[in-house]
Amino acid sequence: MDPSLLKPSLDDRRFKPIYSASAMFAAAFFGGGFAVLVVAAANSQRLGRLQRDALWLALGGLFTASAAWIALKYSVEGSRELRIASLGTGFLTWGLFHTLHGKMHRAMQTFGTKPPTPYLMVIGAVAFGIAMAALITSGYAAFTETTP
Repeated sequence: MDPSLLKPSLDDRRFKPIYSASAMFAAAFFGGGFAVLVVAAANSQRLGRLQRDALWLALGGLFTASAAWIALKYSVEGSRELRIASLGTGFLTWGLFHTLHGKMHRAMQTFGTKPPTPYLMVIGAVAFGIAMAALITSGYAAFTETTP
């Protein structure tokens, strides 16, 4: 028997397991939309589809930044509106990327594949999300500052 018959011929790529939907949800809750984008980009990289998801990542970043800017523009109580906008965009981008990567999440669940430990990724993503919110806030303050 020829051993080459047992070798897969169509696709020999192996995907790394991706971070769980719960990890992305935690990033959305604590870090907002930018934190979700970090975890989603890591998942896209692990799936080998970063180039295909790049447009969605860019649109998610634009959507998150726009929502934060609008929340600051119409804010009455300061950071409360920014936090609500951050949570809202975080949950919306979580839903988008959960839908895009849903097949892999289900396949991992079906085959009992354990996702990688998300703690460092989520902490880094949340820190990035908070830093981006601070950057947008300071940029908005500088942009709208009027001189006498």
